[in-house]
Amino acid sequence: MFIIKKVLSTSGKGLAAVLPLALSVYLVYWLLSSSERLMRSVYLSVLPEDYYFTGLGTVLALVFLFLVGLLLQTFLLKGLLRLGEGIINRIPLVKSVYTSLRDFMDFITRSADSDASKVVAVSMPDGSKLIGLITAEEKDSSFVTGDKEERVGVFFPMSYQMGGYTLYYERKQLEELDIGVEEAMRIILTGGMTSKDKK
Repeated sequence: MFIIKKVLSTSGKGLAAVLPLALSVYLVYWLLSSSERLMRSVYLSVLPEDYYFTGLGTVLALVFLFLVGLLLQTFLLKGLLRLGEGIINRIPLVKSVYTSLRDFMDFITRSADSDASKVVAVSMPDGSKLIGLITAEEKDSSFVTGDKEERVGVFFPMSYQMGGYTLYYERKQLEELDIGVEEAMRIILTGGMTSKDKK
């Protein structure tokens, strides 16, 4: 019985070490292969196959995303994007999905020097603390809180699931933590059972 338990315990440790790496590699492979297949079909519909080589589809996908990001800084494309969003916002179910995904992507791609990069702790009445991420500045909170008092929007992710909730606090209620968003998300999403990166 002891031997079986030891084997299972050791195997479990091996699985815990291999599974995150395997899933990460698979996710990268899936993203690259999907972009390769998609851009290959687009390429072959325009140009002959003679000039195509493996990996060109991925390169084209990266170039395409870069150009879209670059063009989004122009007035014309911003106007077209707003027009498209206006049409989408008239479709009830699609509107909810689109705005949620857009806001999520805006949050994770926000620049490092913005308020969204700040990790804060909020003290609870019993002395415990919640870790959250600032997502809205004071000037953006009045339409949510309904009062003249300016507050800061703080998002609290949930452990082991995609979800969370947003609460609004006065800035003086927040304790800014000296950790990055990535480290904070690891702590929150794993319920505090994350391991420190080896130097």
